[in-house]
Amino acid sequence: MKNKLLFIILLVLIPFFVSAQHDTIYKNLQLAEKYLNKNKFKSAARTFELLLIDNPNDVDLNFKLGFCMLNTKKNKYNALSRFESAIENYNDSCKNDIQLYKIYYYLGKAYHQNYKFDKAIEAFRKTKKLTNNSDTIRDINRKILKSVTALKLSSKPEKFVVSKLGVVNSEYNESNPVLTADDSLIIFTSKRPDGTGYLQTKNGEYYEDIYIYDKKNGIKSKPVNANVPLNNAKHDASAGLSSDGKTIFIYRSNDNNNGKIYTSIRANNRWTIPVKLGSQINFRKHAGYASVTANGEYMYFAGRRIFGNSGIDIFVSVKKKNGKWGKAKRLNKTINTEHNEESPYISPDGKTLYFSSKGHPGMGGYDVFYSVMQKNGKWTKPKNMGFPLNTVNDDIYYTQTKNGKKGYYTSLKNGVSNIYTVNIYDAKKTNLTIVSGYAKNNRTEKSLYNKTDCYISGDTIITPDKRILTTDRTYTQGDSVLTTTRKIENDKIIVIDSIGKVPKNVNIYVLDTNKKTLEESYSVNSVTGEYSFLLGEKKDYKIYYESEGYIFDTKNISLKNQSTNKIIRYNPEFKTNTTGKVKKSKKIEFKIGLTVLDNFTKLELDILLYFLEKNPDLCVSITGYDYIFDGSDNNYYLLEYEFAPRRKKNVINYLKENGLNSNRIFTDIFPVDVYDNYLVYTIFDKDILKKAKKIKKERTERFNKAVIASKKSKEDILLELKYAVLDSIKKDDDSKNKKISKNIYAICLIVSDNKIELSKFEDIKGISEKHYSNGKYMYFFGNFTDEQEVLDKLSKSKTKYPKAYIYIKKLKNIH
Repeated sequence: MKNKLLFIILLVLIPFFVSAQHDTIYKNLQLAEKYLNKNKFKSAARTFELLLIDNPNDVDLNFKLGFCMLNTKKNKYNALSRFESAIENYNDSCKNDIQLYKIYYYLGKAYHQNYKFDKAIEAFRKTKKLTNNSDTIRDINRKILKSVTALKLSSKPEKFVVSKLGVVNSEYNESNPVLTADDSLIIFTSKRPDGTGYLQTKNGEYYEDIYIYDKKNGIKSKPVNANVPLNNAKHDASAGLSSDGKTIFIYRSNDNNNGKIYTSIRANNRWTIPVKLGSQINFRKHAGYASVTANGEYMYFAGRRIFGNSGIDIFVSVKKKNGKWGKAKRLNKTINTEHNEESPYISPDGKTLYFSSKGHPGMGGYDVFYSVMQKNGKWTKPKNMGFPLNTVNDDIYYTQTKNGKKGYYTSLKNGVSNIYTVNIYDAKKTNLTIVSGYAKNNRTEKSLYNKTDCYISGDTIITPDKRILTTDRTYTQGDSVLTTTRKIENDKIIVIDSIGKVPKNVNIYVLDTNKKTLEESYSVNSVTGEYSFLLGEKKDYKIYYESEGYIFDTKNISLKNQSTNKIIRYNPEFKTNTTGKVKKSKKIEFKIGLTVLDNFTKLELDILLYFLEKNPDLCVSITGYDYIFDGSDNNYYLLEYEFAPRRKKNVINYLKENGLNSNRIFTDIFPVDVYDNYLVYTIFDKDILKKAKKIKKERTERFNKAVIASKKSKEDILLELKYAVLDSIKKDDDSKNKKISKNIYAICLIVSDNKIELSKFEDIKGISEKHYSNGKYMYFFGNFTDEQEVLDKLSKSKTKYPKAYIYIKKLKNIH
């Protein structure tokens, strides 16, 4: 009876549950469509993803989710699998919801956006076969040409190193870089909240303002708003700069983009009130970016007249004898097409014109091109600047340094426009160094599922925790990059997530070590953390890596003796700057036998001072030892040469002389590894100071025992000193009156817990064995008195015995 009653209850409740579930799905679908119609693609994507959990193969849902992903800033890669799933599950019953050619069309766009140009061409050709609409076919033909061009250009990259600029770029849109002849001052445009008028457009973006970034202030340099008179309450953009840097061209517009060009002169260290150029330049419809030859006689600018061609074209105007600009002449069809041409930049000699175009064959929306004026005054056919300068996005506002070796331009990536630099290099040169790496912190998570607990259909796996896995993929998760790989082994499904968190707003400063000047600042890819830049001069560099909320990192690079091209890979270490967790150590290297601070060390300390100035609650400890820890018998052995104290004193004096309060400076607080020609500085907060002092007390006691032992039997201890290094016995720079006699050195190949037959060392003559009381065996050879000879022998030995080291067999008396 009970079972019968339960069965009747279930019959009544099941339709209720089904109806409630159906209502929820319908409401979510309505919500997703509402977001989609308002172009709120991120919100729509999240809702479509929820709907796909119960309907993973639904063609319409997959298509719409793919469309949303294709229109979001950081999710274009994942759109591919959605469009591919929609095509795989497409059948005749889907025709009422969506036509197949539309799926292939957007699949082609997704392939192109993800640099899969051969697949994009294939998808567009299939699209073409599925439609008879002449306008659509014309559009598809253009997209096929674009993918063909992109495939050709990307298969033969130009000799460029493209890098995202640091400091000038922010989370907001930056564009329109113009620069002075010496490349020390960059004027650019940004849509930041600290603009002059504090106004916003309908889509929530702030109005454009002009900003100035002066490299002469080094790592302390930050972009500043140019303020009035260059900026007013409306849109103001940098539109060009004269070769002497004294005349700036400003683009001012309203929300209807009906812009005009103004000029301002710099006199007595101030900019004059901008004056609008005459009607010969400022057309009734639009006038934009301008560039003037070095002699000031020719102005090239972008504009749109209300008659004739409806697109934006490039014009040229010649200055009259009275100083006014003459009637503008539209450049011919060699340069201008039926589509937009923008942002002209004329080289100082007036012979090469750079510009961006949507009409000439390119990879993306706008590509950068150049054309050369011939002797007869005609322009050559524009040539695409190539990949990697040009991308599948908009690349525009190109300008160059005076020597032509470096360019700046704006590129729209992930929905945000930023300023990039391109170094043009000759691969035949022998002083070419590319520095690259990743600025991110990685962690890996592994999940294990029973195969029977998962939904599996084709390549799609839905885990019990509702994760949808279609293929191995890389996608963004907040400010992290998540790479997911799947493995099916017997009855288990293994999911491995590698999460790489990219620190926010990483700036990389390239500093000339000897001059202490800033050469350039770069940033990293905000999604992957990847960076690269070019060093082309034979000199010393210090690379400074900075990110808000983290302790900085540095890298020393010396190219003075550079004779070959090379690539330096360096992944900067970013440790959190959170109270109670701050502790990071960094080595300072000294030259052999010297205690003076070299330029690398001074610049390192300058950066340390700058960081401590910004973080007044942090302290620093300087650590250096004049004794050596012997791991075989766990003892400390004292050396009588006081390099470390003098080096520490010089470092501390430098910090104090440059403004750091002595109550923030400590010595030997932390037990860190210190090598013979290094000091180590450790940045820490006061929350961990108490514990650190206790550790120091214990270490000091051990050190004092070593001092006592050394006084009792110094000669005996030093005879058995296995880890002594030559640097510690060389002549100190301020010990000119000391006389050091020859010592006897040997090379230890290996220290072993077990006895080794001497015949095993058949390639070494005169090998000897020493058996220690702790059970260890040492195998060594040689009686060297010449320091260079023993160093050469050590270098050769390390090829087969990488742990080989020099030790002192006999230390002669010092007079």
